[in-house]
Amino acid sequence: MSSTPPPKTVTAYKIPLSIIQEWPPQDTINPSRVRWVTYYFAGLHAAATAVVFIRIWTRVRKRAGGFGVDDMLIIVAWFLATVMTGIAIYGIVGIGMDKHVWDTPKQSAVLGGLIAWILEQLFLASLCLTKISVLLFFRRLIDRSYSPWITIGVKYHCADRNIVDVLVGALSVFSDLYSMVIPVYIVSKVKIERKQKMVLYAVFCCGLMVIGAGGARTYYLHKVNTSQMRDLTRKLFIRQPGQTEY
Repeated sequence: MSSTPPPKTVTAYKIPLSIIQEWPPQDTINPSRVRWVTYYFAGLHAAATAVVFIRIWTRVRKRAGGFGVDDMLIIVAWFLATVMTGIAIYGIVGIGMDKHVWDTPKQSAVLGGLIAWILEQLFLASLCLTKISVLLFFRRLIDRSYSPWITIGVKYHCADRNIVDVLVGALSVFSDLYSMVIPVYIVSKVKIERKQKMVLYAVFCCGLMVIGAGGARTYYLHKVNTSQMRDLTRKLFIRQPGQTEY
């Protein structure tokens, strides 16, 4: 009976064992940290909270249309982003996920991986709800239409993260782009005052920041799978929550 050959890579990111052997020794005295990102996360979330509050306040006061499904979705997305920000800050302050991967204690690896997985699910859910909310918002400007949708089940199988992560990031940037371009095009066809159009254009073009953040995320998703040191914590963990706030 032939024995199973030992694995040449570890984790879902398929980090070669040869790279792990090249990691520097663990620094347990004064490891490099970037704890300033906790203030960065908190600041972005405070700004997002202010924007959501102003939006809901104007809806409730009937100053910008009535309260609708798009507002409900953005509230849920904001709540998920709030949970994500709290967990991300805990991951940095409580576990030290802002350290280089080779400086992260082994006992924190499992919990850190679980937190990273939870953050990924929260990020995807919050991002999807936000995009749907944006698309529903501009539907207020046009006559509603309905289309039938068919859900086709596909048997699940594991995929190579080297390809899937970059593809997901690129598709996310593409969806951000059309979520901005479609409203701009529709507003250009609506007969309203030029001043009102310019205000709406300015609001929609704020999506360029989201596109920029999505592009940076896609770049680091590529780097985390191809960089020589495979520094998962520094390159991946501390960047995803920031894009959610954008």
